[in-house]
Amino acid sequence: MNDQTLAVLALFVASPVLGVIVAKFLRPNATPLEVLEQVQEERDRDRERINSLEEGQRTLTVDVRNLADYTHVLRQHIADGKGPPPPVWPEGLKP
Repeated sequence: MNDQTLAVLALFVASPVLGVIVAKFLRPNATPLEVLEQVQEERDRDRERINSLEEGQRTLTVDVRNLADYTHVLRQHIADGKGPPPPVWPEGLKP
């Protein structure tokens, strides 16, 4: 296949996908400003969702580090031959 054939095939495959995307944003009789506002609103919602996901990821990262630290302390407690009770849970990770 040559480059032109591949380009035509790619356009043929992408056309329905692009049509669905455009149809999602374009309402009948919508002005360009209305379409732009709709896209901006969706972008703002996406930005809020991303910020929320990133904050959740930061929280989980801290929790995993704290759990790893506690695991190290607990394993050392066992290796030192100390019996119950185990070391106290770190603040914020109590079950």
